[in-house]
Amino acid sequence: MIRKLALLGFVDLHPQSYVVPPAVGRYDAELGWTLRENNVAVSKPFGYPIEYRVNSKGLRDREVSAVKGKGEFRVVLLGDSNAFGFGVRLENHFSTLVEEYVEGVEIVNLAVGGYGVDQELLRLRKEGFSYGPDLVLALVDGNYPNDRHMYSNRFGFAKPRFQLEGDELLLYDSPVPEPDTARDSVLRLPHRLMRENSAAYEGLRKVWSGWSVGQQGAALDTAGGDRADVVGLGDLIVLQIDRDCRAAGAPFMLGALDERLGRVARGADVNVVDLSSIATDRRYALPDGHLNDAGNEAVAREFALAIEEFRRAAQVD
Repeated sequence: MIRKLALLGFVDLHPQSYVVPPAVGRYDAELGWTLRENNVAVSKPFGYPIEYRVNSKGLRDREVSAVKGKGEFRVVLLGDSNAFGFGVRLENHFSTLVEEYVEGVEIVNLAVGGYGVDQELLRLRKEGFSYGPDLVLALVDGNYPNDRHMYSNRFGFAKPRFQLEGDELLLYDSPVPEPDTARDSVLRLPHRLMRENSAAYEGLRKVWSGWSVGQQGAALDTAGGDRADVVGLGDLIVLQIDRDCRAAGAPFMLGALDERLGRVARGADVNVVDLSSIATDRRYALPDGHLNDAGNEAVAREFALAIEEFRRAAQVD
């Protein structure tokens, strides 16, 4: 019977799995969600196992001291799923590779899958500066995936958001209400079981997700917003990250996966690493579009060169 269902696509004999297991995440009142401390989970979405190990500080990283080591150049990394390492083993992720390429560099990875630039700014404020960074590095797609910063709910989870009022970015929907985990667990159980065990269901889910994002964009237009509003607010939040870094005395470097965002940031005197050619090269993408191992290596080399140049310039000054 199971084999017949498998032929129909309702059950996959090699079960689909989440790229990142849900057990890795947890609710956070300030950020919406973050990583669960001292946790490890394994998934196998691309035919090989990927371990997601979270340290005691809630980072997908080895254990990190709050105090920098002597002579260490510390980089705090911000970002969403690509910076988190979606679908990539930690040893192949660009944050690990940069540490191998550039002597004396330590990268503290604060990235979390699904984050918008708003949550990246908030996590920087919450804990990023406490690590005493010599440089803050952000990996950002100027297309602002799923317009995440425009909404107070993404992927079925509540989150905070910024709204521009006059010249000021004001924070709304904070603190984030705590979810009813017992109720959500019961309601989401059929979805989770189907997603993990049916290739057909997972395929339909991805089609529905793409249509839903398009409908949300249309709803923005109907409500008097447009793509320019989405992009404009995202750009302002990125530039606010730069201003926060300047105020804290921690230089900022933007890894721009989108050429347009790179131009905007350079116009505001932000230090930019142009990664747009990597982002548009299919050789560097996993089947779902995230950076694969080769893409991570390419990004690592660009960041390594930029960090070395930054350090040389800082020594001259």
